[in-house]
Amino acid sequence: MRSLGRLILSLLLLIGALYAKQTDDNLTLELNISKKSAYVGEPIKLSYIFKYHNSLKLSRVSFHPPAFQGFWVKREKKSPTRVEGNFTKYMINFILYPQRSGELTIGKGVINAALLTKQKKRYYSYRHMKWKTLSTKARQIEVKPLPNGLEAFGKYHLNVAVDRNKTAPNEPVTLTIRIEGVGNVDDIEKFDLHIPECTVYGEEPERISQLKDGENIALFRQKFVILCDRDYTIAPIAFRFLDSSSYSAKSLRSTPFHIKVTGGKKEEATSPKTEKATPSYKKIEARDLLFTLLGVMVGMGLMFLLLKRRADPKAKALSIREKIRKSKSERELLHVLLPYLGVSCRLDQIIKVLEANIFEGAKHPIDKKRLAREFDQLIEDEKELEILK
Repeated sequence: MRSLGRLILSLLLLIGALYAKQTDDNLTLELNISKKSAYVGEPIKLSYIFKYHNSLKLSRVSFHPPAFQGFWVKREKKSPTRVEGNFTKYMINFILYPQRSGELTIGKGVINAALLTKQKKRYYSYRHMKWKTLSTKARQIEVKPLPNGLEAFGKYHLNVAVDRNKTAPNEPVTLTIRIEGVGNVDDIEKFDLHIPECTVYGEEPERISQLKDGENIALFRQKFVILCDRDYTIAPIAFRFLDSSSYSAKSLRSTPFHIKVTGGKKEEATSPKTEKATPSYKKIEARDLLFTLLGVMVGMGLMFLLLKRRADPKAKALSIREKIRKSKSERELLHVLLPYLGVSCRLDQIIKVLEANIFEGAKHPIDKKRLAREFDQLIEDEKELEILK
């Protein structure tokens, strides 16, 4: 009896081992990596392939990706599935962009699968759920820094444009920088724009990307609003990157923009050198002296009145009221108010609300008529107004 018991136990163990081996062969997880070495920002395609035999009955499957430390990660929304003979393959695809140089590690990917098996007892049978855990090995990626201080990796096009080349003093001109192509635009830092004697307002960059046919189609866009009272030039905008096809440095550069400000200040011309003339003297009559003094007094009086009018906030408010009333859109109203940023807290709040409506899609209503009517109070004593409904 003991020998028979031992024989039965050995057979059960052998059958269990064979079943376990068959299950392992029929349920696998593989990891495919497109490259083992890359530059910072260079895309690395990653595919987890879960394969199972069609005879297996799967109740539940869960995938746990690694942390991907040191990478910017983009996962494809669709996970392709295809049947090959008696097996089904389910693929989970990622695109990784290394964010720093050195040796980076891709950790283990794990799949937990619940298998339904049929168990028989003496008088009845039932289904039993058995969990199976599959994992991949960790992989190392050697990441090289971008050469010569380049900003990004990929294939891009640069477009820089202004909405006008001619304007009035302190009327806004909008400059738009667009960089689009294939790559990771999150690696592109925002631009700074400096124009002497001008006020420049820069927006935060907008970055849009979408995976299409295994490539990251991306757009970087940044806008600037420029206010100036004289002619000025916008210097060329430059962008340098490592081309993904040739692995060579590419430099894109826009043309300069010369903005004409009609009625604005002119650049002072350098006075030509003259020889020192020998002074001549003549007799000055009393009547000539009297007329000279009267002319000086009248000129000083006119200058005083002109300066007083320019310094008077109400005089400024009279012209700005008409611009507020006649503004045809919130963007045009924002351009009218931008030169007065910082004059009062309430006016700053109105400008912020306008920016939220224009750039963030908010729907805050603005009472333009009341704003125009009571604008002088805003710039005089910062009186609280209920212009925002």
